[in-house]
Amino acid sequence: MNKTRIIPGPRLLAVARMVPIGSRCADIGCDHALLSIYLITEGLCTGVLASDVAAGPMASARRNVSRAGLEDRITLIQADGLDAVPEYKPDCVIIAGMGGELIAQLIERSEYIRSPEVRLIVQPMSRAAELFSYMAAPGFAVEDEQIVRDSGRLYRVAAVRFDGIARTLTYGQTELGERLLMRLQNGSACNIEIEYASKRLAVLERQLKGMDSGSGSYNSFDPEQRQKVQATINEMRKALGSVVNGIDV
Repeated sequence: MNKTRIIPGPRLLAVARMVPIGSRCADIGCDHALLSIYLITEGLCTGVLASDVAAGPMASARRNVSRAGLEDRITLIQADGLDAVPEYKPDCVIIAGMGGELIAQLIERSEYIRSPEVRLIVQPMSRAAELFSYMAAPGFAVEDEQIVRDSGRLYRVAAVRFDGIARTLTYGQTELGERLLMRLQNGSACNIEIEYASKRLAVLERQLKGMDSGSGSYNSFDPEQRQKVQATINEMRKALGSVVNGIDV
């Protein structure tokens, strides 16, 4: 076996830390299978299903798994979304490195993950608020959530589990996450969480300014959308307090 240790970047390491030790895991959109290999070599999982819809990444994944000598521990399947998951029967499913809208679409198509026996770990690259709002409605509860910095960007990583209890999140909970918003409100948020919230607030403030000026892509918008953005800003400003990271809140 190739003894070279593969260590993913901070984003995927944050995902790995949410995987229950001893899990049988599915890595959806595995790309080059570096996370899958790490989960096995570090003893976090007993087996991993690594799948990707594209042939190129799957070819790379096969090479990497072969070099690591893990063909007996990592099952490689080219598949669309979670199509191959039911047959493998994992108790942990990872969907990382995709846009939030795509992750929501994959979740919508899968009945398998609507089970309290399965931990779902998501890491959206964009539109995180839309993803978490979508997951709350059918009954996915957040068990763990973290903000992580990778290559200069901040990402939300969360572990959720289906309990069937429909939830309606506030705008601030959707934008920042229930746990982060609570930590901001009670003063226990760490620096990176405060930075993430401050940056998301700045993005929303720019959106509101564009709506009010009617410039660029905001020359035509739904007034209800403006109300939503304003309400989100108000809730986030209240949670952040007086002045954070140079942003007057």
